[in-house]
Amino acid sequence: MSAPTLPLDGFAALMASYTSAVKQRKLVAVLNAYVDDSAKHLGRQMFFFGGYVNHADKWQEFTEEWARVLSENRSLPYTKMKNANSLHGLYHGWSEEDRDRKLKALASVIANSGAQSFHVSVYRKEFEQIFDKSLPYGFQKPHFICFGALITGITKLHRELGSPYPIRFIFDNQDEIRGSVLALYEGWKKDQPEDLRLLMGGTPTFENDETVLPLQAADMLAWHVQKEADEVGITHKTDISKLLFSPLTT
Repeated sequence: MSAPTLPLDGFAALMASYTSAVKQRKLVAVLNAYVDDSAKHLGRQMFFFGGYVNHADKWQEFTEEWARVLSENRSLPYTKMKNANSLHGLYHGWSEEDRDRKLKALASVIANSGAQSFHVSVYRKEFEQIFDKSLPYGFQKPHFICFGALITGITKLHRELGSPYPIRFIFDNQDEIRGSVLALYEGWKKDQPEDLRLLMGGTPTFENDETVLPLQAADMLAWHVQKEADEVGITHKTDISKLLFSPLTT
């Protein structure tokens, strides 16, 4: 079966305005959010942001390879970790062995792409104890705090790498997160040092992870970060998770 064409078009359309020379040096960060409700009854609900950063031309190569792996063997139009974990939805009727084989192949695409991983998390209960509920809209939720920490960290790395092009931030299209980010981003950006502000680019975009395939990689990472947070005291990583983590370095 040939690789699906719609996902390829989704990312290519976002990069269409960049020349080949710019794509080789312009960093693009893809981010996904995950809210862990597994310990909500204990007051330990956590919020996670996770994702990857890579150059635009490398993301295009990644997209083609990801689509190829999705189409191999038991073909999938896209993947979501909540379906893969439960063997429902996209993975209905799959065995655990087939599921793990597909996920490991996809994780290998991430590992071979050169993308660097990043993630941040916060306990909702601690957040609510520290931050005043009278704060402006957006600051009352952990989304924007995590978002601000990530964007600042990634932009500082971008500065160290010496690229002259503003970084592009692409988020999974989740309504609650989009509202917080769009409401506060420009004001928050104005408060940053000038050298960072110039590298932050325009307002982040929010895209469909079914058609912008790097967001599926971010989903896979965020889910595994959450899983490892649940397994307190467990130090080993699975064959799949070992392939997902390549922390940002300068």
